[in-house]
Formats: sequence, C-alpha cells, structure tokens
Amino acid sequence: MGLPILADAAEIQPQDKFETAIRNASTTPSVILLTVVDDRTGQARTGCALAPLLLGTIARETGAARDKSIDVALANSAHEFHFSRPDALANIPFIKAPGVCAAIAQGRSAVMRDRTGDFFIEETGEVIPR
Repeated sequence: MGLPILADAAEIQPQDKFETAIRNASTTPSVILLTVVDDRTGQARTGCALAPLLLGTIARETGAARDKSIDVALANSAHEFHFSRPDALANIPFIKAPGVCAAIAQGRSAVMRDRTGDFFIEETGEVIPR
C-alpha cells in the first residue's frame, strides 16, 4: 500500500498520551502511533494516523458504536490493531509528513490543525506542513 513504516517499530506511544489522543473529540484531531496488521496478508505497518480514523476503523471492522470503539482502542496497550475488512483497512491512512511520527515516538503530542491540515507539536509549538 506504500504506507510509511516507522524506522524503529519497537517504539510505542506512552499510554497516557495515547489515551488523551483517543479521547480528544475536538475539531483538531490528535495523532497516534500504532501498528496496523492486515489479517488477510499478515502484513504489519507501524506509523502514525489520526486518532478518529482508528476509532472509525474499529467501528467498520466490528460494527461497534463510538464509545465501544474507544474502549477497544484503550484496552490495547500494545497499540497493535488487527483488521481484515478492506473498507476498515482503507479507512486508516498513515501520516506522511516527516517529523510528525518521530515527535510522537519521542513522547510528544501532535494535532492536525483545522484549516491548513498542518500538524502542531504541542510541547514545542513546532508546525509541520502536511
């Protein structure tokens, strides 16, 4: 699929940052670091995506409501998610902007800004173009 792979797949987003990102329901969605596994092929990809897209992907895969999707995401402390439905897998594109995933892997928080689509690293104030 040509999605970017995080250089060090052993990286994991701190659970408190992951939980905050998953629970963020604002119009500036948070970025999460995760591994997506296509159960049809066994292919695993690690990278960053917008948290609401993971919730939508879980809902597409399981038919779960938003609240249940949040519970499923938060219960997965490894941040590795398995999907087999093509529509679910197509719902979670990885972020291609350089530097965003590295910031998340370093324990920072990032959100996508509303109108520009750029990413804002909250701890440093850095703006990374999409």
